[in-house]
Amino acid sequence: MSYFDPEYHGFFIFKMMLTDLPNELLITIFQLTKVSDIKCISQTCRLFYRISLHKCFWNTIDLSSISSIVDDSVALILAKNNFNALNSDIKQYRCLTELSLRHCSRITDIGFIHLSRKCVGLRSINLTGCINLTDSSINVLCKVAKHLSIWILDGLEKITEESILDITTYCDIIEYLSISGCTLLIKLDIYSLHPDFNHKIKAINTTDIEHLI
Repeated sequence: MSYFDPEYHGFFIFKMMLTDLPNELLITIFQLTKVSDIKCISQTCRLFYRISLHKCFWNTIDLSSISSIVDDSVALILAKNNFNALNSDIKQYRCLTELSLRHCSRITDIGFIHLSRKCVGLRSINLTGCINLTDSSINVLCKVAKHLSIWILDGLEKITEESILDITTYCDIIEYLSISGCTLLIKLDIYSLHPDFNHKIKAINTTDIEHLI
């Protein structure tokens, strides 16, 4: 946009708005913001809404910094609003690859299962301290995200051998499995659960149960 300004001796002054920038540059700018701000940005205009759907904003979601307020309602909002809005992108790119709910102790199976069903392309999950999650959550996630290779399940006090069996059965290759502090696994010989356990799992952290396996 340009206009004539007599204060500048008759020169035409070029005035550019943010929406005049190329999409590639807008994406770069928006990447400097927090994921939580993308939602607000997307509501300002149609252009920014389309930009907010780009897969680069949804490769990684880390809610650990706001873990004290993350509960089932937050998980349901993510599953319903963000992922539905990104539905076409998920089908095409399977964009979300890393999810961290570290210390989100208020989330339960109800919210997590809804969220899991949208995580088809997930490669890494950190559920450290999600003490209310049970085998049901792990079972659903295994069946949806079959290429999930990094599992950090430290402190999940309610999961049993069923979770370990599901991970080994449904997932292709497990690069890393951490089950430190999973109290219901303390008396479990996890290597006897599945014939391909040693072949499928490349690295495992079994602190607190290592002396029993």
